[in-house]
Amino acid sequence: MPPFLTWRLLVLSSPVWYPSVEARMRDALLGLCERALDAGRLQPEWAEELFA
Repeated sequence: MPPFLTWRLLVLSSPVWYPSVEARMRDALLGLCERALDAGRLQPEWAEELFA
């Protein structure tokens, strides 16, 4: 799951594809990518932290 998630979040955080995403949210999405890749697995509660 982490490789697919990372690929999808990279697309979502790209200003080319989604120019209206705020810089703060881009940073949060990229942080989630790094966290999932470092851990080797996804913890669903990590995504919830983005919106807290």
